[in-house]
Amino acid sequence: MDGRKIDWIRKELGMSWVEFHRELGISRMTLFRCRKEGAPRLISLAILGLWYSRKMGGLLEAPGATHGKGALKGSGKKS
Repeated sequence: MDGRKIDWIRKELGMSWVEFHRELGISRMTLFRCRKEGAPRLISLAILGLWYSRKMGGLLEAPGATHGKGALKGSGKKS
């Protein structure tokens, strides 16, 4: 993924560069290098995953989201 695609995705998400690198969990220098030289496959997948999850309108849950105790209710059989 080249720098133009990264910039396009960032603009589609409406994020600044600071918000973008924080959401991806990478350093500013790594993001700068990706903009200039192209992103490695793992970072490209992270960028696409962030874009896809945001464009789905919140249908996908954020990492670390918990359902609470109600999620396990009714999963067992009573005899």
